Amino acid sequence: MEKWIKLMLLIVPLFALSCSDNKIVSEIPVIDVTENYPEKNIDLYEIGQAEYIPLETKDGFIIDEIFSSILGSDKDGNYIIVNKNQGDVLFFDKTGKAVKKFNRRGKSGEEYNDIWQVSYDISSDEILINSLFEENVKVYDTDGNFIRKIDLPRQSVFEAVVPSNAGGIMYYDRRNELYPPLIIRSSQDSTVIKKVVMPYKNRMTAYIEKITEDPKTGSVYGETYGYGNDPRIIPYKDIFIVNEASCDTIYEVNSVGDLKPMLVRIPSLTSMEVPICLWVDYRSNDYIFMTARKKAWENNAMESKSLIYDVRERAVYEGYLSNPDMSSSKMPRFVDFENGHPVHYDYLSAIRAKERFEKGLYKGKLKDVMETIDIDEEDNPILIVYRFD
Repeated sequence: MEKWIKLMLLIVPLFALSCSDNKIVSEIPVIDVTENYPEKNIDLYEIGQAEYIPLETKDGFIIDEIFSSILGSDKDGNYIIVNKNQGDVLFFDKTGKAVKKFNRRGKSGEEYNDIWQVSYDISSDEILINSLFEENVKVYDTDGNFIRKIDLPRQSVFEAVVPSNAGGIMYYDRRNELYPPLIIRSSQDSTVIKKVVMPYKNRMTAYIEKITEDPKTGSVYGETYGYGNDPRIIPYKDIFIVNEASCDTIYEVNSVGDLKPMLVRIPSLTSMEVPICLWVDYRSNDYIFMTARKKAWENNAMESKSLIYDVRERAVYEGYLSNPDMSSSKMPRFVDFENGHPVHYDYLSAIRAKERFEKGLYKGKLKDVMETIDIDEEDNPILIVYRFD
């Protein structure tokens, strides 16, 4: 497998030489992160739909937008929202009505200290929770009943814990910082199904740490900018897209750990004085949406641009996906995969929704929803569900 991957890395750039303008003639897309591609912005409703769901506000079901994660919908169609700050797992039905919740925060062997990593496995209808510095993932049913623990190695830092679609979980083991393997581990007996080491020479992260000294106190502190969750695993249909900043190739990995090149970026990271990292944010059937970000702090920001690969045209564009219901606002970048289709969940805060609606800035479906509700600034947010073809 490794020899085949290395051979592909040699062959694919040769195909890039036969590209004309932004057209790509190779089977595997080759993305030049330094190129100025033509512009192409895509309307959300060309490739998907949006739904706006006002979430009921009641005691015990208050959503902290900063510390809450939206896991998606369960087998009954209820939306699962996790308030990490409080340890609450909340369920709202399709209309936004609060239906049930559980909180297993505590110190017993069947409880979690906090919620660090959390995901929902629709195949088993189970919720997986990993606490910071705990050496296991605890598994619960949707009523909060403890089912089992998935044991993990000691002194590990886990990122991107996701169900692997093969009776296991997939995560990165950070004990080896130079070559952190992607692990697929059984969710039944905790055995390792596969250990996948990404093929790269030198380890690099996609973020930078800016060191600042307080002129008054002399205290020094660091701030992280860029993609803090590095690498990121993006589910797509029955495979996963693995964004590893150290690789010139972005790979697909299936549920048993087999790697397959998805696209190649040029120039090579090792040839660039200031690296430009390329990440796949999400993909639909017809488009791959990406972000190219310069690994440097300039003018109080990290310079980045949004790229789109048109699968049908085999062409690269610079642009973004917009939602016309919100005066053509840019769409959030990360999308998950649920029930066979790409989906993205987002919040629209009550105070912002009220202000912008009163200013006449909403159109289409969102305007229709706002006209039917009496929203208060202290209410729970509106849940936005984007579904793609």
